[in-house]
Amino acid sequence: MDYYFDNTAALTWHGPADKARNNVAAIQIARQLEEEGRTATPAELNILARYVGWGHSEVMNYALKNLGLESILSEKEWESVKASTLNAHYTAIPVIAAIWRGMERLGIGKLAHAQVLDPSAGVGHFKSATPPDLREKCKWTEIELDTLTALILGGLHPESKVFAAGYEDVNLPKGFFDVAISNVPFGNYPVVFDGLPGYLRSSIHDFFFARTIDLLRQGGVMAFITSRYTLDKKDDKVREYLAKQCDLLAAVRLPNNAFMANAGTEVVTDIIFLRKRFAPNKDVPSWAF
Repeated sequence: MDYYFDNTAALTWHGPADKARNNVAAIQIARQLEEEGRTATPAELNILARYVGWGHSEVMNYALKNLGLESILSEKEWESVKASTLNAHYTAIPVIAAIWRGMERLGIGKLAHAQVLDPSAGVGHFKSATPPDLREKCKWTEIELDTLTALILGGLHPESKVFAAGYEDVNLPKGFFDVAISNVPFGNYPVVFDGLPGYLRSSIHDFFFARTIDLLRQGGVMAFITSRYTLDKKDDKVREYLAKQCDLLAAVRLPNNAFMANAGTEVVTDIIFLRKRFAPNKDVPSWAF
């Protein structure tokens, strides 16, 4: 059975030491589940759900100095952990809940069944926070690059299609998904992917938007937390592409401390809701420029 947040108050995060201990415990349980070929108990699920990754430098430093993190990981796992630190900042549950309320207002509940994609899933908080009346309607595909995090994700969501890979490496059907919902990685570094022109993959957050448009059905909706530079970047070519392919439904700028409690980072981010058009926009709207 998949894990859902029925009591989010139980998922409180304290200081770096507490987060580091939770992370190590989650890794150990995920390995045990894999070795024993079984699903997690309710108590184990609660520990797995507390995993917050290693993007917070104080959490990483505590685990290295006091918990022997590097010694309990394989060389491959350690390399994966180090590579993940740039974007391993997990989303605050109240922010996810607000995005789901937006999805409900847009009518996702009217769908008999919904194919839902989270292309940067972490441990799957977006699925875990699905409103109760939508859970049976949604079939999930969740993608996570970091191998350890993907292992924990699979323990929390055994009913999902979980891919432990980069978004660019997963073969997914075009025009298939009704909803895409995620906190996408952001940064000014490119992605190698043959299916899109260079300007749509020169920044990783731009790539996540452009690839998701291809994977959404016409009329499908994406709700992404992204860098402020999706909307603020001086070069408007990517926004022009988005505006031709999608209607902007809503955009909300979050306060810079929205991810401080669980991720330990201050960053300016936006939530952007887009609906894929049935035909490209001939007249590009003003928000693109």
